[in-house]
Amino acid sequence: EITTRLVGSEMCIRDSAYTIKGRFCGYYSTMSHYMVRYTLTALAILFLHSTLVAETPKDEFNPVQTGVTSLNIAPDARGASMGDIGAATDPDANSQFWNPAKYAFAYSGGAVSLSYTPWLRKIVDDIFLANLSGYWKIGDGDNQAVSASLRYFSLGEITTGSDISAGQTLNPYEMSVDVGYSRKLSDKYSMGVVLRYIYSDLGFSTSYSGDQSTGASAFSADIAGFFTYYPMIGRNECQWSWGWNVSNVGSKVSYNNGESPAFLPANLRLGTTFTFP
Repeated sequence: EITTRLVGSEMCIRDSAYTIKGRFCGYYSTMSHYMVRYTLTALAILFLHSTLVAETPKDEFNPVQTGVTSLNIAPDARGASMGDIGAATDPDANSQFWNPAKYAFAYSGGAVSLSYTPWLRKIVDDIFLANLSGYWKIGDGDNQAVSASLRYFSLGEITTGSDISAGQTLNPYEMSVDVGYSRKLSDKYSMGVVLRYIYSDLGFSTSYSGDQSTGASAFSADIAGFFTYYPMIGRNECQWSWGWNVSNVGSKVSYNNGESPAFLPANLRLGTTFTFP
């Protein structure tokens, strides 16, 4: 009897399992059908959304607008001929542009440099960069120096032909004037700062209204450091130097009463040199 009951129970359990399995299979088939429908619907919605987004003009592109880009043009032939380097070269009168901290290690008590650089000379003959810079050692101990520079970049003569200003002749230009101070903090390291005023005149007057556009002004500052020492390699005295300069950090410029300001061309310059006899 026990065996019969066990067998009967096993058969009942098996019958119940087949019933549950059949119901589960039906439920699973129904759920699979709905999942396929929902998946296809979601894919169709995503496809339509991507199509609408692709047809809508994208306004997210927002590049950084910089003005007065002539501030990054090398003013001297020495630095420009070496590929625009000068952060760690020997100090000279044009170090105001490359690294003003080098003036504290200058060999002479003062110097002045005047340079003239034609720009796009094979295309036009009236675009140029003129630069005047110099320094003067002050104080005792040959540890300090003051410096100054004046830059003038002329974009030549431009004749407009639009309906707004037909036949008008323009002479746009950009200029800057700055003063700096440098000092040795040790026998091997010095730092310098520069304050700069920038003016850019690229506007023109409209003939129908007589409105005269004014130029844009801005202020910026530089901070720099310079390190140099003389290691011995065998019997030879060498020189190893490195320098850094963060330049043109300041306010924005705008040519239309502040409606669309542009950043100054801020720049980080790093360099090192090693001189072996």
